[in-house]
Amino acid sequence: MRYIILAAIALIIILTLYFSSARKKEAKREEAPAFREWGLSDLEKGGVLTILGIDYMVDQICLYVSGNAEWFEAKLLGDENEVRWMTWESDDDEEVSLTIEIDFNDTGTTPHLLEQFADEGVGETEYEGALYRLSEASEATFHETKNSSGRTLYYWDFSDDSGKTLGIILWESRAYNAFAGEYVSARQVEVLRPGAGENEDSV
Repeated sequence: MRYIILAAIALIIILTLYFSSARKKEAKREEAPAFREWGLSDLEKGGVLTILGIDYMVDQICLYVSGNAEWFEAKLLGDENEVRWMTWESDDDEEVSLTIEIDFNDTGTTPHLLEQFADEGVGETEYEGALYRLSEASEATFHETKNSSGRTLYYWDFSDDSGKTLGIILWESRAYNAFAGEYVSARQVEVLRPGAGENEDSV
């Protein structure tokens, strides 16, 4: 009889410890913050993202401001230091622009034509056999980092019927930069790590 009583007491102790441990684990799960998927606005230098299955590291993030509008541009480094530029306005964008830098002389246009396009608000040029139409031409302020002082520039954005893009920038120094690429669905861009100090298990 005594052994039965001792066994019953031991069973009660074991069950008490089990349910106490289960309650503690459940409480920890409830207290733990929910995992938050990173967006483009979380990106900083040193971040890592994948686009169309290709991984890139963020080398720089720039800010452009034009009137009430602002957009961001990330300099991305791929394999063998391949450089691409990704542009977006906010995490709500359905598409982002992914480009490479090209020679201005290959854009099929000239400084004189660009001035004409800006004055008239329309224009077109041919690049690599495709016809690109002007979608926007305006002045903007360029910030090398989000908090740095700005530099004035003028830009022309073109696109063709297939979703490819062509962009030209004129700096105050009268130097031109040109970029060609395409629009990519934002769903095909995944932020793996927002910055150099973050890891994939962070919340």
